[in-house]
Amino acid sequence: MNQKLTEILNNNLVINDITAVSEYLIMHENEIGDLLKGLQGCSENYLKNVGWALMHVAKKDVSVIFPYRDTCYDAAMQYQDERILRNLLFVANALFEISDNDEKRAHFELYDRCIGIVTSESYAPGTRSNALSILEHFCQLEPDLSQEVAIIISTIMDYASAGLRSKAKKVLKSLNQ
Repeated sequence: MNQKLTEILNNNLVINDITAVSEYLIMHENEIGDLLKGLQGCSENYLKNVGWALMHVAKKDVSVIFPYRDTCYDAAMQYQDERILRNLLFVANALFEISDNDEKRAHFELYDRCIGIVTSESYAPGTRSNALSILEHFCQLEPDLSQEVAIIISTIMDYASAGLRSKAKKVLKSLNQ
């Protein structure tokens, strides 16, 4: 991996760095694999910055991350730290948007992970919202899940933040609930 990129990721990123890092990664797709390999045993700051950089890459061109989707899904299953989890869930959702149904089915364990995140008050609204987006994809894949997700949404509505309630209402609407 580029030494400057490693240096930036090990330190605090600022908005200009994020733009530069995401543009660099889009132009050098092969380095995304190196970036993801480095997720094991790294400093918390590096992990946070990797998640942040991947989210910005996904916003611009998620297709460059697609070859590394299994690693991204595995990371979303593994990490508890919200500084990386929220961004990995965003990336996973973006990857689901360009995946076919068989690809989504191959990662069905993510459904249970997202249910746990959405129903836990210990996660921030942004993390829970990203998990809801992934649940929405699974409901489109398997419509029978819609009723379960609708019940879960109804149980969180009383204590959810305004932003999470808004996202939940959009998901319910997309599920025709």
